[in-house]
Amino acid sequence: MATAFSLNSGRGLTIPVDLTSAIARIDQTLSPGVNQIAQPSGANDSIETTLQRFRDRMADGRSTLSDFAAVQRVRGDLADAIRSAQQWGYGNKARILGGVLGEVDRALENASEGYLAANLRFAQATRNIEAVQTGRNAAMRGRAEDTIPAFQALQAEGQAAFRIGYVDLLIADAQKAAER
Repeated sequence: MATAFSLNSGRGLTIPVDLTSAIARIDQTLSPGVNQIAQPSGANDSIETTLQRFRDRMADGRSTLSDFAAVQRVRGDLADAIRSAQQWGYGNKARILGGVLGEVDRALENASEGYLAANLRFAQATRNIEAVQTGRNAAMRGRAEDTIPAFQALQAEGQAAFRIGYVDLLIADAQKAAER
């Protein structure tokens, strides 16, 4: 059986997106048989209602969504739902939706080399940005025995960011001392 490949808006070669794992992740929480016995119809809690809405968008019982662009739209709405849950203080809901988002991301990465490469670049850039705070923390309470290996484990861009965080705090301390 041949797999159909297509070019998809500069994302590189893509294949149909397989959402089986994301749907299974949702089903772990929904557990339809258990919920239907334990709860009257329509008595789903907030997370179940949200998960069911996303599950319905991914599969309708006859077919499963596999178009890359359509799955990306679902992914965007899922990310928005997570941000909203976090802003309203619904940490558990955000955590459960985050697990589904991780599965959707893996499905998109498996379908597109370009998407995978973009996610890897984004993850590295995020680590580099976080290295500023790591450097700041090291300057506040770091020991050389811990700081040096942490610094050396970073890539060049991360090391530069670490230095910025580390030195900024030391400069601020020196400026405060000069004011006294």
